[in-house]
Amino acid sequence: MLAAIERSARWAGKADHRPVLGRIWASRDGSILVERLDLAPDPFADTGRKRWDILGPDGRIAGTLETPAGLTVRAFEWPHIHATRLVDDQLQAVRFRITRG
Repeated sequence: MLAAIERSARWAGKADHRPVLGRIWASRDGSILVERLDLAPDPFADTGRKRWDILGPDGRIAGTLETPAGLTVRAFEWPHIHATRLVDDQLQAVRFRITRG
C-alpha cells in the first residue's frame, strides 16, 4: 500500500504530464504493448483507430503503432499482434507482424 501511495505522490501536480494508458498486453519475451489513450489521432473524431507504444524487454520504447478502426487486440506475442474484427457480420481472426519502418 505504501508503494502505491508513493507512486501517486510522485505524480502530484504533474497530472497533465502523466500518460493515459488503456489496455496492456505482455509478450513472453518481456515486450509490452500499451494502448495510449492520450495519443489518439483526434479525440473529437471517432475514427476507432488506436495508438500503441511497444516497450522492449529493457523497458525502453521500441516503437509506436496505430491499429485500424474495428480491430480488437486479443493477444500480443512479439512480433505479432493477434486480433479480431467484424467483416460482413462475421468475426474474423487476424494476425499482424510488427516491422520496423
